[in-house]
Amino acid sequence: MARSADAPVNPDLLVWARRNSSLTIEQVAKKVSVKPERLKQWEKGELMPTIKQLSKLGHIYKRPIAIFYRPMSSIPNPHRHGMLPRRSHLVRADRTCISSRSCTREYPPSRFRVKPQ
Repeated sequence: MARSADAPVNPDLLVWARRNSSLTIEQVAKKVSVKPERLKQWEKGELMPTIKQLSKLGHIYKRPIAIFYRPMSSIPNPHRHGMLPRRSHLVRADRTCISSRSCTREYPPSRFRVKPQ
């Protein structure tokens, strides 16, 4: 059987998509049916995935495969999808508050009423 053609993708975007999907190299390698070392080589730009493998990666990362051909600079602020910089500290504070269960911050009254259990 003929081997599928290589897909000359931007390796930085492979790393970005995997991290954005919160997946490890091992998890992705298993889903694509390659060894983790092969996936690392793709992400370093040492080897290229085939078009068929790239299609699987696009499905796993929930991204169109065309995005992997673009320059990294074309991705709008890849670290914060839609998060306004001035609000990100509030999200971080809320997560800390929830995880430690020791909130000291005052919250404005809610428009919704919470029924006691």
